[in-house]
Amino acid sequence: MSHLNNSIDSSQKKTPEEKGSTQESFSFQQPHTPKPQTDTADSLACCPCDQVAFKLDPDIKKVWYIRGIVNCLIASIIVSGLAYFIGDYVPSPITNYLEPLLDGLILLYFVLNTLIGSHLQYKFSSYVICEDAFEIKRGAFLRRTTLIPYRRIQHTQHKQGPLMKHFGLKELTVATASSSFTLDGLKEDRARELAELVASKVEAIREDV
Repeated sequence: MSHLNNSIDSSQKKTPEEKGSTQESFSFQQPHTPKPQTDTADSLACCPCDQVAFKLDPDIKKVWYIRGIVNCLIASIIVSGLAYFIGDYVPSPITNYLEPLLDGLILLYFVLNTLIGSHLQYKFSSYVICEDAFEIKRGAFLRRTTLIPYRRIQHTQHKQGPLMKHFGLKELTVATASSSFTLDGLKEDRARELAELVASKVEAIREDV
């Protein structure tokens, strides 16, 4: 974890659940203090953070591509099956045009969401370890920045399914009392180090309260 800490502190350096997944989690006991006035993690998104923004691992794009291909193949099979079974009940001219139309929509979805969307998602996704919060930036066509105060974090978990494991990747989930935020595309060691780093910052803040 030392190399992650050093790169953050230095001002001179700049995917339903899959079967067979593995996971590890960290939970934190809430201190006996009044709840802060802040209601949501996003309400602190205006707070500045001048730390280094870390990118996701490039292999996550391969995971997104494979998932997109599998989803489109499944959708295409379903469309073909429906066209076959309703062929006896619907006039043939309609089914002759309906199946190619639906297949075209599936192909358009694949191009926009999987090819273009995955590229933009990777380009605009990053995370930052701020002094008092964990910042996540995500989004392909609609971009969002979420700042999660350490004092509100209750639970962290990093896990991986078979596909992520094949590429040596994990996803990190950070949970508060009201919601949870997921950051995928982290190398296994980096996900573990990041979870431990967030845990240490949470514990430090809890001790200061």
